[in-house]
Amino acid sequence: MSRISAARFLRPVARKTDDILLRRMRADDLRWSGIPASWNGQGSFKTSDVSVEEFADLFVRLTARYALRPDFSGEQLAYILQDATHRRQEGEAVFCKVEARTGAVIGAFVYHGNAGRIGRVLRILSIPGQERQVIDCLIAHAAERGVVALRGRTQPALLEAMLGRRISFTHIASSVIHAKDPEILQAFQNGDGFFNGLAGEHWSRLAAGDID
Repeated sequence: MSRISAARFLRPVARKTDDILLRRMRADDLRWSGIPASWNGQGSFKTSDVSVEEFADLFVRLTARYALRPDFSGEQLAYILQDATHRRQEGEAVFCKVEARTGAVIGAFVYHGNAGRIGRVLRILSIPGQERQVIDCLIAHAAERGVVALRGRTQPALLEAMLGRRISFTHIASSVIHAKDPEILQAFQNGDGFFNGLAGEHWSRLAAGDID
């Protein structure tokens, strides 16, 4: 108990020290230990908060790229997203869209996270070829909110874009695909199947361990 009390007492000092070090880092000096305060991870792209209803529309549009994807009814998707809005241990739910300079939407994401905590990414959506930009915008948005790190599950369509972006991969759990039709299995192997996150059970408060 005394160690915990000491850690809480030192937390403001640690945060102040961290702020000073981040401000001293060059904009291009990305490290595993932190992101420079002057880093513009969004580039020419714009990240904006959106409502749950707008995110639902974006979900339908941005998952159309996958040959295999959930066929949620409007009521089902609304229920899933509403359940995902409940505050988790990581913090409140944040729904965002990413736009190009032209105003065209290239992606969206939702994560739970508050300042000083490790956030949990629930879903990353992107049009083909823009995955890297959406991931960078996600990292920049979370860093601006003071989130110290992000964790979550991924899928094959995002793996290549994540390489080289100071993202570590840990095998904690796996998604198992079972089907008699080889074309279904091939679609998932080719990254053309949509799963995990909103297509699994991670949106539920039951999976988050936060039931009241």
